[in-house]
Amino acid sequence: MPSDEDQVTGSDRDDARRGLERAAASRDGFVYFRMAGGRFDTGLGMPTAAAAELQRYSELLYEVARLEWLKEHPERRYVRGLRDAFDLRLIGIKEGSARPVLQLVTRPADRDDDQEDPGPLFVRARDIVNETIAAVAVDRRLPALFPRAALPQLQRVGKTLQPNESIAFAKPRSDAELYEPETDAVLTATVRATVALIDEVLAEPDWHVAEGVISEFDGSKGTFRLDLTAGGSLTCHLGAQERNVAETVKDVLAADGVTAPDVTVGGTAVFNSRGEVRSLHDVNQVTIVRTATEKALMARLSELGNLQPGWWGPSTRAPGGAALRHAEELVTRLALAKHHVAIGADGDGSIVLEWLLEWTACTAELLADGDMYLLAVFKETGAHQELEGPFDADIVIRFVETGMLA
Repeated sequence: MPSDEDQVTGSDRDDARRGLERAAASRDGFVYFRMAGGRFDTGLGMPTAAAAELQRYSELLYEVARLEWLKEHPERRYVRGLRDAFDLRLIGIKEGSARPVLQLVTRPADRDDDQEDPGPLFVRARDIVNETIAAVAVDRRLPALFPRAALPQLQRVGKTLQPNESIAFAKPRSDAELYEPETDAVLTATVRATVALIDEVLAEPDWHVAEGVISEFDGSKGTFRLDLTAGGSLTCHLGAQERNVAETVKDVLAADGVTAPDVTVGGTAVFNSRGEVRSLHDVNQVTIVRTATEKALMARLSELGNLQPGWWGPSTRAPGGAALRHAEELVTRLALAKHHVAIGADGDGSIVLEWLLEWTACTAELLADGDMYLLAVFKETGAHQELEGPFDADIVIRFVETGMLA
């Protein structure tokens, strides 16, 4: 009679055999490599040292899959049995001896996740890895979808490559493309250097806050463009699980690319070779500092402040001094009004505020000498109230909100 150990071993062998049968039945493979340049172009086969890349890629896939599973199960601290369910095998080498084809063999394992099929998880990990390598190659960024904890495994892939060599990765798409699949990503020495730079930056994060207008948002990638107040723009990457911040980004997005609140964005800075901030990662803070209405009022005040004497006839004065200072003091609070407040100037150098309430036409003049004059005209009767005296911001704002002077 076989021992308990023999029975367990036999069961494991049955699972392995069934997994291999499933793999053999699938002609699609799981991932393709194309190693090119230098040692790979001699026509003398593949260097044995390069075989280590298959193992490193396998380790990277597993780590990404593990971290993805933990992200989906935040109540769990570790994964049981996932390692046993992951078996990446070399099933062939295509023409040229530097084009290995890997097949994924999955089988049930002793886990506490209701025996869910691990295959889709590993497929997602493969796609995340390939998309990450492609993104780093194109715009030197680590996409938000890549789990940062897997950076050490990502850095190890390609360590055997020489400067003139590369590894292209591809996933199967159809039988017609089996022999020559479309490339998903290419790992080169330059890409590896970029990954090392990203790792260095993230190891010693430099928190940075930038101010500007959000003009583009890509929800699928978790990225947005911040057009800086000081000029230029930054690509910003939302931190994982920052749903509230993503909603804020959508709320303050400039639909026309221009009209939107000014915001401050906080995240981990990535610098270029000149020490300038190139992008922000792990963004978890987006704060409105000036609403669109406030910006419009400020722009209008700036126009009035640029007027020159004689702007409205030979004897007219340009607004300035106390009138402009008092108007600037009111701007933030005026922007909160539920109705539109128009800002203009008078020929005597004063700043004039005008607005309409349901039954009242209101005017507030901020005089050049520092005083104010407030006028409320009741539209149905023509009666009016007025108040003049030293400038008082609270009185002006109460008048703006209620139309009442008493």
